[in-house]
Amino acid sequence: MASEHRSRGRETAVGQVYSLAERLIANFPEIAQVYQTDPTITQRDLAERFLPEEFEISARVTEAAIHTALKHLLGTAELTLLAEQRQVAERQRRAESGFYHTDAFRAQTQKASAARHAHSTDEERRRIAEMLAEAQGDAIWTDDEAAYLCALLQMPDFYFVHGKLVPDYTYIADALNAQFNTDRSMIAVRSKVYRLKAIDPTILLEN
Repeated sequence: MASEHRSRGRETAVGQVYSLAERLIANFPEIAQVYQTDPTITQRDLAERFLPEEFEISARVTEAAIHTALKHLLGTAELTLLAEQRQVAERQRRAESGFYHTDAFRAQTQKASAARHAHSTDEERRRIAEMLAEAQGDAIWTDDEAAYLCALLQMPDFYFVHGKLVPDYTYIADALNAQFNTDRSMIAVRSKVYRLKAIDPTILLEN
């Protein structure tokens, strides 16, 4: 019953995304030009500007609607390029500003971790703890680092959008290294995520 309820919820959300995207394409095609010409504006900014009432209800649904509309108006290739350029610029800005050491960033990761646990049963939390222990791999990862990685994987900012959500492993590695004063490569982080995902696929955001 629970899985059926979640499935119906996802179907409803998908329907809302496409309905809002159609409205954007018909009424606000200028979002494409705005996104092309202003490199500082994000899809979230567009969602808040052009779908303010719906944004208050669900930021993720409206952001997905913006993405769907932009994909129609610009094409997948150009949209992907523009989105990646923004993410690279934002990653550089945050690294240079020391953002990963700020209270704001720590609050974000704590919120993401808390949200994940709030929707977990005691059994699921026990399984997650076992997952972290089993996935140590080379035994270099501490529990705190693994838990921090799982928190980052619950944050949309740490994903590219290639038609579906794809973790930005370089961005994630930067955040981990800043937090724990380590020097992990993108490849090492990706390998760790693969091991964690093999034990529990829910560590990644759903597409």
